[in-house]
Amino acid sequence: MTQTKTPRTSLKPGLRAAALAATALLALNGPALADYTRYCNGQLQLTPQNPTMSFLTYDFSVGKSVRFYAQVNDARRDSRARMISCVRDHWSMPEARTRPDACLGIRDYHVRDYPFEHLNEEVAAAICDANPGEDVVLISVDLKITGNTGCVTSGSSDTINIARNYRIDCTAPISDGGGDEAAESPPAIGEGGGWECVGEGCDGAEPPADEPPAEPSPPPAASYQILPVFRLPGNDLYMLDAGDGISNWMSCRQACTEDERCGAWTYRAPANQCLLKHRAGIPIPDPCCTSGIKR
Repeated sequence: MTQTKTPRTSLKPGLRAAALAATALLALNGPALADYTRYCNGQLQLTPQNPTMSFLTYDFSVGKSVRFYAQVNDARRDSRARMISCVRDHWSMPEARTRPDACLGIRDYHVRDYPFEHLNEEVAAAICDANPGEDVVLISVDLKITGNTGCVTSGSSDTINIARNYRIDCTAPISDGGGDEAAESPPAIGEGGGWECVGEGCDGAEPPADEPPAEPSPPPAASYQILPVFRLPGNDLYMLDAGDGISNWMSCRQACTEDERCGAWTYRAPANQCLLKHRAGIPIPDPCCTSGIKR
């Protein structure tokens, strides 16, 4: 009987050692790693409470890089959370001179086209330019998120409310962001080395001990020109609703009476909203509303 031998391929000693080393390295480390970056898209919406005013939108995106393809949905979920934190953190510190950390590209996160640096100044300038002639504008701030699995929790988009009744004063001067002005001088210091005493009690006399309490003030009262089926656009101070005790146009009128800044009001019956205004605009017929102008 003839025995057939299978031919064997032989490697030179140097190549054989290299092949064994490569095989051991793959067994130790697994497959080569890659970088995967996944983004969520956001649209920041600044919407005035007065529907006749111009609104603004800004598009930006946040992404995160991961090492494994199996983590890409986690990357989108982290990007979504980072996007919401960015906008909420910035709106909680509107006077800050820099963006919060969540709005920066740190470590594996990537932030593209986020629109604001000095938020309060830039938002005020944009809203006031879009609505010339307005003294005060109240806006709602919403973040609309779109993207693939992980970016949205249901449907094709999610809308997150960031702020409500955010007040923009278009009469206030906009700072140029400079810091070169001379610091305000401190109050004068008295000759004795301490702060000077000014006012009652500084002459050594004791204040009267048993002063009778002041008489309680009567509830505020005011008269109004009532305008059924009219609204007064613009000039908003702020908005109230059921959570603030508003239930009808009479409670809206009372809220205006109790705020000395208020010169007019509009009550929107379908939404149970009360808009207090520092002055009346031009009345516009609208069956949704009842308005009043303080006399």
